[in-house]
Amino acid sequence: MRQVQKKGLTEYMPYLCNLDYTMFGALYLPMYREHACSDGDAYCDFKFKPGAELPAPWPPHLLNKDDPLK
Repeated sequence: MRQVQKKGLTEYMPYLCNLDYTMFGALYLPMYREHACSDGDAYCDFKFKPGAELPAPWPPHLLNKDDPLK
């Protein structure tokens, strides 16, 4: 993350993080995050919630301010 910040690329991080949702969504594994560096948190995490609804691909979970998980 430090290299990303040094190079001024932090605005791209939510989109890169969203690739995880796309990848696991293709496998029908609902993935959710409570923390992400790209959202200003100190670390990233993710959880699988079997049986939960797959998150919509757009807007990216980290950019969706109306997301009930935020």
